[in-house]
Amino acid sequence: MGLVIDPKAYIIGAAEVYYRSIGASGPWSSIGATVDDVVFRVNQTTFNPSENFNGVLEPIREMDYISKAGAEAEFTMPEFAGSKLALAVLGAQSATLPTTDAGGTPLTTTLAAAAAIGDTAVKVVAVTNAAVGDYIRINVAGALAEYRRIDVVGTAGAGGTGLGFRDPLLKAHASGVAVVETVGDGKTEITPGTVRRQPLSAYNDFVLVAQSPSDYYELYLYNAISKTDAAEVTFGDESMAAIKVSLGTRRDGANLALPSWRLRIPA
Repeated sequence: MGLVIDPKAYIIGAAEVYYRSIGASGPWSSIGATVDDVVFRVNQTTFNPSENFNGVLEPIREMDYISKAGAEAEFTMPEFAGSKLALAVLGAQSATLPTTDAGGTPLTTTLAAAAAIGDTAVKVVAVTNAAVGDYIRINVAGALAEYRRIDVVGTAGAGGTGLGFRDPLLKAHASGVAVVETVGDGKTEITPGTVRRQPLSAYNDFVLVAQSPSDYYELYLYNAISKTDAAEVTFGDESMAAIKVSLGTRRDGANLALPSWRLRIPA
């Protein structure tokens, strides 16, 4: 006799999450690793015709049948490119802001004093053409650079208040390095969707693979969609962001014969 399991009781450990188009047989695309356990739940709705069948109350018992069935997996996803975040935030569109130098008459100056890790302002030789909302690159492009959005335009010089921003610096910068206005800061900008009914392209097949002490759990969700209507986004620093995701799939009526989920557990 095969192993009988109760899926409602299962909490899968931290897992790798993958997705692909519905019904595809090619390779899976990686979303990444979760930062917590994957909680797996099965929801079922039953109908009992014996309570009132053709106007006769309770003629027979044990005629309950499942009228709706669903499965969902909930987890927190650590970091994500825009395409991955769009999977988590229902109907979202994503775009990565560029980091090219601004045209026209942009701010172009240098640091008037060294800047330390943790600073939320830099002292600059000049503030000409600087404005709140502008993006700047501190230091030369590449690994040395940091990008910030100006929140405060102060005064110039080593003794001035300089340019202020929200996010503390993650690197130290020497006096004299370039400070140049850019058209963006390289971050991914997410715009939530306004369409309540999602297109078929928003649905995917998902698999969540978690290593157990001796083997692997594999949870498959077929034709599933994110149900993360209110996203819980947390930020540690510029290199880390996390969002709580709930993936769900549901069948009802004649569709109950179609697969919606499968859970493979270690022997």
